[in-house]
Amino acid sequence: MRIKDGGHLDLNDMRLLMKVADHGGFTAASIATGVPKSTLSQRVTALEQAVGEALLRRSSRSLSLTEAGALVLRHARRIDAAAIEAEDALRGMEAATGTLRISSSVTLAQFALAPLLPRFLADHPGVSVRVEATNRYVDLIGEGYDLGLRAHAAPLKDSALTMRTVTTIPWTIAASPDYLEINGEPERPDDLARASTLHFGPIDIEPRWTLAAQGQTIEVKLSPRLCSNDMAALHIAARAGAGVVALPRYVLKADLASGALRPLLPGWEMSQAALSILTPPRGQSSRVAKLFSDYLFGALTSVIHPTEAGL
Repeated sequence: MRIKDGGHLDLNDMRLLMKVADHGGFTAASIATGVPKSTLSQRVTALEQAVGEALLRRSSRSLSLTEAGALVLRHARRIDAAAIEAEDALRGMEAATGTLRISSSVTLAQFALAPLLPRFLADHPGVSVRVEATNRYVDLIGEGYDLGLRAHAAPLKDSALTMRTVTTIPWTIAASPDYLEINGEPERPDDLARASTLHFGPIDIEPRWTLAAQGQTIEVKLSPRLCSNDMAALHIAARAGAGVVALPRYVLKADLASGALRPLLPGWEMSQAALSILTPPRGQSSRVAKLFSDYLFGALTSVIHPTEAGL
């Protein structure tokens, strides 16, 4: 493929080619963009003339890209993405204003969002934040949220959302010194089946903990003394000596540092969940949501992964 002497590729025409390709034809692209079908056809033809080759295979029933068309489309997407990034950067030079609605689990709101929000609010005095902390399923788009913070062991089903996975969340098995003095310390994962465990999870699903060490994975069926979907309740019970608990390390870090709880089964790791930031698709996401997403992406790791010695 060779551009004609003196010719050039019009960036707007390349964007229109993207729309035609994305929507599968001129009619659908015209409906989606509001650009007349005749204009779309003329601009794609002008692009073909500049390239010197056909970009689309046209028939009465279908439309597909030629090899040259696929090449132009690939570069058009890169250029369009770069232009959007430049526009976002220029908007970022202006002071951000507006209200940001955030959805988060109760525990993430308390231990991850709460320590980070004051700095963001100080840096952006024109922004207000509304946080709903709940453990129920939330339809971010349907319920009008700008951003969601989610911990998940399996891939999320919200495929329409933009997802940025920040890190994985390490979990720790621990118990209070009082509990261990009376009941002894578990020496291997199987000992947990006979311990007084405090289990986080749905109460109608058989409780299990999965541990791994040196390529070996063990799944332990539990008979918990307490089962709850509220991490705070389990944390309080563990501190009071009610049993052995498994919770995210960021929840337990202060008690592990002070000795109020002791980590158990050194060398064994609990299965880890991913921590992701969810926002509406590009074009539906607000500038404030983009700013906060970028801020969280850079700051969350220091909160989720404690650096205290021995933790």
